[in-house]
Amino acid sequence: MSLSDVGLKYSLIPFSEAQTSKLRPKSVLLLVHGRGGRMKLMGWLAKRFKIESLDYILLEAPIPDDVPEMKEPGFSWYLMPDHKGLKESREKIRHFINELVAAGYSADRIYWLGFSQGGVMGIDTGLRSPHKLGGIICVSGFCVRVEDYPDQFGMYAKKQRFLATHGMRDEILSLEKAKKSYDRLKELGINLELKILSKPHSFDLKNEVPDLEQQLITWMKQRL
Repeated sequence: MSLSDVGLKYSLIPFSEAQTSKLRPKSVLLLVHGRGGRMKLMGWLAKRFKIESLDYILLEAPIPDDVPEMKEPGFSWYLMPDHKGLKESREKIRHFINELVAAGYSADRIYWLGFSQGGVMGIDTGLRSPHKLGGIICVSGFCVRVEDYPDQFGMYAKKQRFLATHGMRDEILSLEKAKKSYDRLKELGINLELKILSKPHSFDLKNEVPDLEQQLITWMKQRL
């Protein structure tokens, strides 16, 4: 698959049909990094998950951002503290998903798993999308500008499936802030499940990652 003029750097990791005896319709999982990261930072999940008929796309944010705690300069989806660039990133993501649909992926077979800012953009995308997507996972994120809703809801906002996970020991983004935004979305009728874990601003490799894999498998089976 080759997408032209999509405005975002990406890397496709296709599912190998040799890994299964039963060919199923293709699905794709967008793996989306956080603030100051690069697409390669989420590649380990494509190796960790063992899900039949699932392609992976690593997305890279468009805004250069030299975050002090990162080992090398990277990219962000918006800049702190005033969310500069959010609107532009939002439009690039919308265009990218439109191109995926045009390339042959059914919208409801497109899934999103983002960490930190990558999760924030997943929530943002699902709430505003003109497509009903397969499911959106936000790890250690929140709903940015929750005060924009319900006015800015897309036509499928209340039909999207959202899973959010957050750590009680998150030192970057407090559980209180994240939960407050999610509670507001649920008050507005959004189908969002929040799972609170004993972890910092990171993935819980032992408990969380297997659960995320199973959630994706469940969503895909329900689609079938």
